[in-house]
Amino acid sequence: TPKKVYDEGNWPIVINAGFFYASGGLNYSSSLAVRESEVLAYNINYASEDWVKMYYPTRGAFIEHKDGTYEVAWTYWKSSDAHYIYDTPAANSYDAEPLQQPDAKFPSKGRVFEAKNAIGGSPVLIKDGKIKNTYKEELIDIMADGKHPRTAIGITKDKHLILFVCEGRNMTEGVPGYTTGEVAQILLDYGCTDALNLDGGGSTLMLVNGKEMLKPSDKKQRSVASCVYIK
Repeated sequence: TPKKVYDEGNWPIVINAGFFYASGGLNYSSSLAVRESEVLAYNINYASEDWVKMYYPTRGAFIEHKDGTYEVAWTYWKSSDAHYIYDTPAANSYDAEPLQQPDAKFPSKGRVFEAKNAIGGSPVLIKDGKIKNTYKEELIDIMADGKHPRTAIGITKDKHLILFVCEGRNMTEGVPGYTTGEVAQILLDYGCTDALNLDGGGSTLMLVNGKEMLKPSDKKQRSVASCVYIK
């Protein structure tokens, strides 16, 4: 839980971060996580509705590069020596046939992945100052058009880090939450040039000096696969 993360180091700010899934009674991360240049987990590199027809989505990531620059981009991990960053997503859709597996040249020229710190999520909300909200292309079912609790991360032109959470599902009367499109617009209004949606719903939570900043919709803190915390 975020509280357990807080207790490890009394980090001033902690938010929930990447997505996860359950299989065979176990939970697994499905989102990228990089800490001090060590890759702890990768974004998923396949998806399917029926597990017969397979797709290869490029999923979003918020990246702090080793040179101190920041960006949000789409990534694809193919193997230990083939992990790429893209400026555009693979235009997948469950309403169409699967596209080819991403590589060094598809869906755009790939850059070799490197990061000092990074967190994966979906969808990319803002890229280069423009709203993207590519949940369809990223093949992510997060009820994007519904109002729900949301968590997101963004960066402004002058390198202000924005950590965003919103309560939802009427845990407080009259507070239904936001769509991912609404979150994108809010972050754009805050000056974000790049922003990424993270896991939401019952996972959404922010701790400031260990104190919960909203009412989690699970009515308690959910165990999550990863957190972003500020030292």
